[in-house]
Amino acid sequence: MSAEEKESGRSKYEFCIRDLNFALEHVNQSYVRWTLGKTAEEDDSYSSTANNYCERVFAYELYHQFRKIMCDNDKYQRLFFNGEQQKDNSHFKHLLDEINKEKVIPDLVLHENTGTSEYGGQILYIEIKTKHNNDVYSDLSKLSKLTKTNLNFYYYVFIYVDGTVEDLINKIIGGRLKKDYTIIHDDILCICIKNQKAIPISIKEIKMEIEKRKQLEL
Repeated sequence: MSAEEKESGRSKYEFCIRDLNFALEHVNQSYVRWTLGKTAEEDDSYSSTANNYCERVFAYELYHQFRKIMCDNDKYQRLFFNGEQQKDNSHFKHLLDEINKEKVIPDLVLHENTGTSEYGGQILYIEIKTKHNNDVYSDLSKLSKLTKTNLNFYYYVFIYVDGTVEDLINKIIGGRLKKDYTIIHDDILCICIKNQKAIPISIKEIKMEIEKRKQLEL
């Protein structure tokens, strides 16, 4: 897919990003985290470590909220919204064989056809991680590799659950580890969802913010 074709497709399906933000803001906080076992009143040994974060539970509810939008909008008539999708044609399998050495499977996909990866019908490739997941940098690096393949998605979206933009930036730069954030592809769109408020920010914008901070440290 050429840069012009990608830009045209992004413009055509920009409404999907708006709807995704809307759906995210309608995922109740109870799907973000919950308490395992007994409550603090029932068990003196209760601590914050009993809080469980699970991307899959959040993804299921996000799927439900987005599907409600799709059902009421004719623009989605030809589109499918699937979870943990593996397209079954040989070209896609070849890409997965290469990429899945690092176990990359999308949490959610919006597309026209479950069997192909031809451009024009691949809309959203979505990865979901919570702020307590320590693999954020690794997952963004893997997602960057996907942007350079022929999967042909218009949008590669990284949803950061229960975290702020500041939290995400700290995960990306790795604190004292000083991870190489420059390898993360500019095309990735991150959406931070905190207290049912969605804040979209591109990797390009995040890199600019990191560079500003580095200049202030000089």
